[in-house]
This record gives sequence, C-alpha cells and structure tokens, in this order.
Amino acid sequence: MKRFLAKQKWKKAGKALLALKRMALLSKGDSSVSPTSPGEDLPLSPEAEHALQSLERKMQVPPEFTQRLEDLTVVQGSCARLSCHLTGYPDPEVVWLCGKEHVEESPTKQIEYDEDGRCTLVLDKVGPEESGVYTCRATNDQGEAFCSAKLIVKK
Repeated sequence: MKRFLAKQKWKKAGKALLALKRMALLSKGDSSVSPTSPGEDLPLSPEAEHALQSLERKMQVPPEFTQRLEDLTVVQGSCARLSCHLTGYPDPEVVWLCGKEHVEESPTKQIEYDEDGRCTLVLDKVGPEESGVYTCRATNDQGEAFCSAKLIVKK
C-alpha cells in the first residue's frame, strides 16, 4: 500500500509539473501554443529540463501484478473471463498466451486493457479446446512480468 501511494504521489507531481510548464509557456504570450498542447517543441530552462528528466526516471518501474489471475472452471458454451491488474511505468505492453501460443482477438476472444491497469481476456462460447493455461505477459523498458491461471471447460 505504501508503494502504491508513493507511486500515486509521483504521478501527481509529474502532472503538476507538466501543468506548470504549460502555464509558463502560455504566460509568455506565445500564440502558437494552445492550452491543451504540452508545447514539447519549445525550449525549457536547463533546470526545468533536468527536473522533468529526473522525475521521468524516478517514475519508471517494471510491470508488477497487483491482482493475479485465478484458476477458472466454466461450463462448455458459456463465457470465461480471466482478469488481472498490473502497474508499471511506462505503461506495459500486454500479451495474452494460451500455453506458448499468442491469443489473437476474434469474434469470440476479446482482449481489454483499461487505463487503471485492469487486463481482461474474455472467451465467449468456450469449448473443450479452450481449456489450458492462460498467461498474461506485461513488458516495458524496465522489465517483464508474467501471471498465469488454468482454465477448465466442463461438458
């Protein structure tokens, strides 16, 4: 919980710093900067640039599962929902695997990733062939994390 709260504090500090940067650029009277644009092309003072880079480095963490997948048993023809929650910065790239094979989206397989870090694989109208071990793999520049669960489809 302490780690989560510390991370939230860093995120808020980063957003506040970006907002201050926008306000400083707007106060200079530069008409080419819109209030919604971060103004990335305009030069910053060396101190501000150093602060942004330092904050960016401190915010970076490898992916970590805060809620893991759980084994699931479902009846053939029903819907199976495998869900987990992860954190990490920069936002991790998420890939689902069944055994060692990548799970591709289709009309009966949906992959959802919410901004809050919730990752969900929804299998519609499951059959015995969908039984197996499903893995959620999260990767960013800082590292990689895995989370697995067994899906059993009963007749």
